[in-house]
Amino acid sequence: MKNWRTTVCGLALAVVAAVQNYNGANTWQGWLGVILIAALGALAKDFNSAA
Repeated sequence: MKNWRTTVCGLALAVVAAVQNYNGANTWQGWLGVILIAALGALAKDFNSAA
């Protein structure tokens, strides 16, 4: 896992968004946003990544 920093940050932000969505409106749009945040975090490259 070369880009572990962005993956961890993306998953942490997705957890925060999931908690907010669950405690708030709890809509499918909110859950779609959680999925997109997690996917972007997993697919993004680290800034100073050598590879």
